[in-house]
Amino acid sequence: MATSFLKRLSWFWWGVIVLALAMLGTGAFFGVQYLTAASLGAVSPDDGSVAATSQVVITAEIPGYSPEDDGLVLEIDGVPCAPEDLTVAPSTVSTVREFADGRHTVTVIYTSDNVFARRLAHHWAFSVDTTAPIIKVVSPAPPERIPSSPHLFRVVLDEPGRVQVLVDGVPASLDEGLDSAEGLLALPEGERIIRVEATDSVGNTSHKEWKAFADFSAPVLEMETAIKDTLDDVDVNVRFAVKDNFPQHLSVTALVDGTRVAVSDVEAEQGSADPFMRRYAVSTGELSEGTHVMGIEVRDAAGHSDSHTQEFLVDSTAQFGRRPMSQGAAGADVNQLQTLLAAKGFFEGSPTAVYDATTTAAVTAYQGDRGLAVSGRVDEATVRSLVGYVLIDRSDCTLTLYDDKGVVKTYRVAVGMAEYPTPLGSFSIMVKTRNPTWSPPPSPWAEHLEPVSPGPGNPLGTRWMGLSVAYVGIHGTPSDWSIGGWYSHGCIRMHIPDAEDLFDRVYVGTPVDIVR
Repeated sequence: MATSFLKRLSWFWWGVIVLALAMLGTGAFFGVQYLTAASLGAVSPDDGSVAATSQVVITAEIPGYSPEDDGLVLEIDGVPCAPEDLTVAPSTVSTVREFADGRHTVTVIYTSDNVFARRLAHHWAFSVDTTAPIIKVVSPAPPERIPSSPHLFRVVLDEPGRVQVLVDGVPASLDEGLDSAEGLLALPEGERIIRVEATDSVGNTSHKEWKAFADFSAPVLEMETAIKDTLDDVDVNVRFAVKDNFPQHLSVTALVDGTRVAVSDVEAEQGSADPFMRRYAVSTGELSEGTHVMGIEVRDAAGHSDSHTQEFLVDSTAQFGRRPMSQGAAGADVNQLQTLLAAKGFFEGSPTAVYDATTTAAVTAYQGDRGLAVSGRVDEATVRSLVGYVLIDRSDCTLTLYDDKGVVKTYRVAVGMAEYPTPLGSFSIMVKTRNPTWSPPPSPWAEHLEPVSPGPGNPLGTRWMGLSVAYVGIHGTPSDWSIGGWYSHGCIRMHIPDAEDLFDRVYVGTPVDIVR
């Protein structure tokens, strides 16, 4: 019995010993695993930080990591780095990269067979900002003009940052916000230099500097020349004066019917005894018959302005085609225009001799129908289309009449001899006379001649169409032998029947072009 008990007891202790040895081995294994396990430590750049340079060094500390270990992955913005781009050392992995401005993410993943470090991961983010703040001046707008004092000054940035404003080099006292600065600036009148300096949270800096003009009173425009409501001049000349604190900085604009005309600075030419007064002159140039509007505006450097507007009528001639015409014109020339438009189906009713809205509409419709520039204004092209035109070619002694459809008729003519050539250029028919009297012109060849009454042998035949050049016209001639040659004293001679035929086809105002 005793021997059996001892046997049973020995088996018990053997089990205890085996169990103890097993527990000792397991503890040793886990102890070694724990002591050799890798871990994740500090990272760079810090999570949530902002880098001021595009080249950033990314570092992750991995205590216990050995360069011989596999299973290390470094991801930037979700893309794993190539092994050759990594720098590994005991307990550390790093890489250097170029980054665009903005937010970026980094993830370190480490896997191993160690039971305490089977998979480790760390995720963090940082931003890159290499761009200086963009400065926007909200007020004054435009920033070059300061029209009053004190005046609101407000600057904003496109990102958080500090703003400083200097006026003529002296810091201005403004209220600063997270990304702005504003306040009331009291400035003396005159030219000021304003500078805005901005710095963001990582030290990027920018600045904006400009010249601003402070002017707190508006200019005063005084007309020195009155424009009559109705004028027979085609060139209107106006003089006016402007009073201002800084007249040397004035901007002066003159418009006639919406088109800019030249303004001359009289003070610049003649000088001025009053340092706050400036005088100017405007010449409109040649105007068409009709109603016109002149507008003059003066503006100072701070944007204050004054203006003068006046409507007037130009009615300078009764000869159709002699002058351009527009709405407001009146007289016999308008009568002829309306008659021509009626004959072509564009004007209804009897002529009124007034270029009114109905006439403007008729001219506009005619211009559109004939493919002319549509303006409602009778210009040279419209006159030529309405009445046709005459082309005289001195080289082959021909006269050709055109209408809006093309050639109407060509005539043989005689032109001026070498000593008295027919003038070249663009003219118009100024007068039409039946059975004219010939009067000697003030020329050496005619100084002993007497006037010739109408009738057979009259040098002008039976019809005279005088041109807009002195002592030159188109007329018939009893000297039929001269037609086709260079025999006249400057006029254009025609066979008498041809002159009578042309006379009935042309108008006062018909353009005449004489070419070589």
